[in-house]
Amino acid sequence: MTDALEILPEYLADGDELSKEESADDLDVSVATLATWRSIGRGPPFWKYGRTIKYSRRANAEWKRAQRVNPQ
Repeated sequence: MTDALEILPEYLADGDELSKEESADDLDVSVATLATWRSIGRGPPFWKYGRTIKYSRRANAEWKRAQRVNPQ
């Protein structure tokens, strides 16, 4: 989580923040899947302000690229 906090200004300064619902849609998963990922320390970085969870469109895109699998 520390890494996510360090990149906060870089990712959210340009206004690309997403709600958890928007992020789930962007990643083509359910909101429940995002919640599970958060609880087990998986998935894209997120920021929590009280009870509000925010994601970054740019961070989501980078996380999706990192999930690429090259079959042999």
